[in-house]
Amino acid sequence: MHDLLIVGYDGSASSATALEWAADEATRRAASLRIVSSYALPAKRSFGVYTKDETEEELQRQSDDCRTRVTAVMAVVQHRHAGLGLDERIVEQPAAEALVEESGGADLVIVGAGRAGIVERLLLGSVTAAVLHHSRCPVVVVPAALHDRTGRVVVGIDGSAHSADAVRWACDEGDRLVDELLVVHAWEYP
Repeated sequence: MHDLLIVGYDGSASSATALEWAADEATRRAASLRIVSSYALPAKRSFGVYTKDETEEELQRQSDDCRTRVTAVMAVVQHRHAGLGLDERIVEQPAAEALVEESGGADLVIVGAGRAGIVERLLLGSVTAAVLHHSRCPVVVVPAALHDRTGRVVVGIDGSAHSADAVRWACDEGDRLVDELLVVHAWEYP
């Protein structure tokens, strides 16, 4: 059985970079890749009062925009990665919720290091932070700019059960991909 990688895609530059990394990684692993994109009424609109028709129109517009974005990017990914098992899931729910839900059947979730403004983070929270805290599988956060791979996996440990899981995963990744595994333990003096 081969791996399933999940990537969050919203059309932003950070999600495009995450998708590029995810497609390369899925190809390397001979895994399937699922692009997850979601839409929901923006927080700034949900505070107002809208008629049912206005709400339905807005959700339909967002659904159409989301589908158009995902269809276009899937064509690009399929062109660059011929033979990659690729599908998509477009849902009407908050992005973090959708990605956490998908993580239950995935081997890896990939998200971009988003650049939400402070107001958005306060109102909505960070999608990346929510996925990191609630995912049921390992999560890769792809930085804004891709760099050449270093041939090294770095894992942080703190003695917890989650830390032990992270070390096991890092060892598997290290065996598969790299020349060096660096285990880091840090602490603060009280």
